[in-house]
Amino acid sequence: MAINKKLLPGKKVHHHHPIRIKKQAVKELETGKLTLQQVMNKYGLIDKRSVINWMRLYSELDESEYTQMPIPLNVRRTAAYQVEAGTLTINQAAKKYLVTAETVRNWEKRYSCNANNNAKPKEMSFTEIAIQWNYLRKRKVESWFL
Repeated sequence: MAINKKLLPGKKVHHHHPIRIKKQAVKELETGKLTLQQVMNKYGLIDKRSVINWMRLYSELDESEYTQMPIPLNVRRTAAYQVEAGTLTINQAAKKYLVTAETVRNWEKRYSCNANNNAKPKEMSFTEIAIQWNYLRKRKVESWFL
């Protein structure tokens, strides 16, 4: 692996990777052969932004498939309400909304309705529904309505 190293003042060694190496790293990520951390270790990268930039340049995937998108507030509240109401388990909600179970637990703590107050999430405007639909479509979440 031919990697040119350049020492920058006050920094660790700066690597210049050939395009062939960058494409190989991207392919290893896309196929699931290596995790992001493993790619960073293998190629001597300090910051994950380098790998994300390589993905933007050389990936065959759509950018929305490998970058993190903020989850709209109404989606988080809906998930919390569904878990609290018992229509979804934490693991089902995590799978449905493509997040970890810990994230769903945090949403439930933050957005749950008061036990004495049977309030439901507020009704969404057409704009909020369109934003939520676009977000879920990009993340390829199907059947988000019960």
